[in-house]
Amino acid sequence: MSAAFWSDYHVLRMLKLSPFQRRQRGGWRFGTRRISQAVVDRLTASGRAQILNDQLHPVRRSGDGSPSAALRIAEGTPAGAV
Repeated sequence: MSAAFWSDYHVLRMLKLSPFQRRQRGGWRFGTRRISQAVVDRLTASGRAQILNDQLHPVRRSGDGSPSAALRIAEGTPAGAV
């Protein structure tokens, strides 16, 4: 198992608990833990996380592979539109 995968796995577990806050000096925070911009870039590029305002949120997918209704509501997308 690669080190990047192992790191991403733990970061995704934390992300499911609470969104990360963007730091003024760069990078991200989960409580007192710092998350590097490289990890966030990997998660957003792979479609597993999304930045809304100054927070990083997990992308929850429904059974058909589309983003869940909760994410669409957070983005301001109407429920009928996909």
